[in-house]
Amino acid sequence: MRSANHPPTPESELEKQLERLATRARAFARAPISKKIIWLREVRTGLSRVSAGLAERACDAKHIDFSSNLAAEEWLSGPGIILRHLRLYEDSLVRRAAHGSTLGPLARVTETAEGRTRVCVLPADNYDRAIFMGFTAETWFEQGVRSVDVAGLQGCFYDKAEPEGGVSLVLGAGNVGSIPAVDALHKLFMDGRVCLLKLNPVNDYLGPLFEQAFAVLIEQGFLQIAYGGGAVGAYLCQHPLIQDIHITGSEQTHDLIVWGPPGAARELRKQNHQPLLNKPITSELGNISPAIITPAKYTESQLQLMARNLVGTFVLNAGFNCNATKVLVLARGWPQAPAFLAAVGAWLSRVPPRFPYYPGAHAVYRQLVDAASRVELFGGEQTGTLPWALVRDVEAEAGAFNTEPFCAVLSQTSLGSPDPDEFFQAATLFLNEHVKGTLNAMLLLPPQAERDPCFRRAAERAIRELRYGVIGVNHWPAAAFGMGSIPWGGYPGASLADIQSGIGFVHNTFMLERIEKSVLRGPFAAFPLPMWFPGHRTQRLVATKFCEFEAAPTWGKVFGLAASALRA
Repeated sequence: MRSANHPPTPESELEKQLERLATRARAFARAPISKKIIWLREVRTGLSRVSAGLAERACDAKHIDFSSNLAAEEWLSGPGIILRHLRLYEDSLVRRAAHGSTLGPLARVTETAEGRTRVCVLPADNYDRAIFMGFTAETWFEQGVRSVDVAGLQGCFYDKAEPEGGVSLVLGAGNVGSIPAVDALHKLFMDGRVCLLKLNPVNDYLGPLFEQAFAVLIEQGFLQIAYGGGAVGAYLCQHPLIQDIHITGSEQTHDLIVWGPPGAARELRKQNHQPLLNKPITSELGNISPAIITPAKYTESQLQLMARNLVGTFVLNAGFNCNATKVLVLARGWPQAPAFLAAVGAWLSRVPPRFPYYPGAHAVYRQLVDAASRVELFGGEQTGTLPWALVRDVEAEAGAFNTEPFCAVLSQTSLGSPDPDEFFQAATLFLNEHVKGTLNAMLLLPPQAERDPCFRRAAERAIRELRYGVIGVNHWPAAAFGMGSIPWGGYPGASLADIQSGIGFVHNTFMLERIEKSVLRGPFAAFPLPMWFPGHRTQRLVATKFCEFEAAPTWGKVFGLAASALRA
């Protein structure tokens, strides 16, 4: 079993870490790209050595049998994502050194008739083209960026002649093993800043293995790892040697750092635009992630496939993901709604309930379930678990979707009518104005609707107008979270006083600037079966082979990975 939380790093040790980082900041910032490429390779080698340990420790903490298929979650969301980011950052720096551009060989830049500039970020290379068959993604730049501007919006840090660098603080997330590491990589290799990474007590059991994997950066004083809870975080946030901060976590933690404890004094500070924190802070925070169901006419097999897809996006990691689907948006009066919801329930009943490892989950769950007027529970309440909850027919009035249900609760609401224009307009308005968060949304669009001009036009308008950092068409935006080449973050426009899903983008291995959003697209019936689908028979094998590939890619490993995926 996992050990107790790592003891907090004493202030005396924090001071030594910060002094070490401050003295090494300029050296790291001015190090040649060739050296940074070598460091990335060494970290990737070190990470590959501890990958099994990272996955096993996370499984142990979350009450997952490490030998089971379910362990695939921790292989992919931990070492798999980190290894991929390391490889793609290295590739970008190799291209930057050789050609002055970070974009990959398949990254076409296009400009629409309306003057909007977009770049293809998936597939990132020919390996991706083979592994992620049928999937593509475009990153859209802000209004006003033209195609000729894109050359100057890649790896801008590396345009600086004599950068001074600086010391960044990364406050790591506790739910997913890769997040602390890739957030630190972003600060190091995108922003050119040395980094103090404070791990969250929920998953600080990963720290000793991170220390082994990142040894080359730690030994040279470019990265330090600290432990502890809110007190350590508060001390570091206010420390004069910390110049900027990045947090992945909750809106509540962000506001506590920026505005102070809840109460009248905080509200007055907000009104007067006087935050307690006077340092730049970027963030990736919570989201009530929606799935918009196109009110088309589906076959029975399509309804089952769609329900299976959506259940997978909800239950993975026991629902403790900021990108987990939390609300199903249906058309009011859609004739197939009862059959679809019955299919969702049937798939939920096939997924064993999970151990709610995240602190506070029981209280949030009980509050939401007890307040619901119509709720269905699936899986039975086994010892130490919470059954999956589907809250039906939630009224979509303002105020009903202001709190992220960070637990095993999925809601359903109905809007508009089955008319495509009316439904998609209603859904867009509802999600943009009344649902908390701007991180990611999913839109399910079956092939018969894509072929129908009315449905296609209405859906594409919604994709343009939805204010989310990533929109997944037919598939879970969490795939974008793991890709690295697809920037991940809240839609631009949040403020410190109304933070929504945060400010800034991470997981951005092409190192792009002035981003608005990204759109991930995949076939309605993807083949091979995506990894998050319940009942996937070879999840663990595919996950371990993916990690092996990202650690040292070869075409032979691609074929082995494909063979395992085809048996799903």
